[in-house]
Amino acid sequence: RLAQLLRVAAPGIDVALRLGTGGAVTISVSAEKPTSETKLRDGAQALREQLAAAGLTLTQLRVDHGQTG
Repeated sequence: RLAQLLRVAAPGIDVALRLGTGGAVTISVSAEKPTSETKLRDGAQALREQLAAAGLTLTQLRVDHGQTG
């Protein structure tokens, strides 16, 4: 089972994106501020649609807030 993992850390946010077989994508996001968490959740459907347009399927999106970095 082949999977690629990308981790990105920026001020106030950490992201882990995993690309699995068949174009399956899982994303875990940790945002420092609760307002950032809300904005990320609100954009989930648009992200799902953009990934689908690129031939990828968002199978899991986990967004929470807590300490980053």
